[in-house]
Amino acid sequence: MNDRALHERIVIESKLKSLEIEKQTTQEIETLKHDALNKIKEEVKDTLKKFQEKSDLDILMFEKKKEAELNSFQKETKVIQVESLFDKVYEYITKLDKKELCNWVYKLVNVDEIFGDEIIYVSSQNMDKYLEAFSSKKDKDDLDLLNKKNKNFKFKLKTDNLNFKEGFIVVKDDFDLIFDYKQIVDEYKKNREKEVYEKFYGNE
Repeated sequence: MNDRALHERIVIESKLKSLEIEKQTTQEIETLKHDALNKIKEEVKDTLKKFQEKSDLDILMFEKKKEAELNSFQKETKVIQVESLFDKVYEYITKLDKKELCNWVYKLVNVDEIFGDEIIYVSSQNMDKYLEAFSSKKDKDDLDLLNKKNKNFKFKLKTDNLNFKEGFIVVKDDFDLIFDYKQIVDEYKKNREKEVYEKFYGNE
């Protein structure tokens, strides 16, 4: 084999070798690209999955939060409704007519601590209302409508400056009994509010 032929053979073999290396390199690059792409896809998939899970969790937490807020609001609304009921009871008492007012006061004073010969003090603003309720003659010293309810009653009516808006004071030499209607309703509310709530709304 002459030098020219040998040279051509070396060139051809080198070319083929170069093409083979290039092909192999290209395949390796494609494999790397494919692997890298798959890895990126998996990472994106995992990220999206985590994001979706977080989103679902956030939505669930948001829904639970709003549900709790709604339940709390409904409970507060019911409590307010019950409280307003006691306010209406107080308002009702303050607007009792003559006969109802007389019966209401009788229930309050018909107790062992009161003998019936005491003086009932009311505010000057409410004197006419109580006088009409207690006396058919509108006589402060003759409270026949009230006193006839108990044979021991000999109440008389006077005015005084009371430190509460609605109610009266029963006064004798050695004691005073205060009947503040607001205080009476508040005390009833304190002792019975839970019972009233459960009566209307159960154990909600």
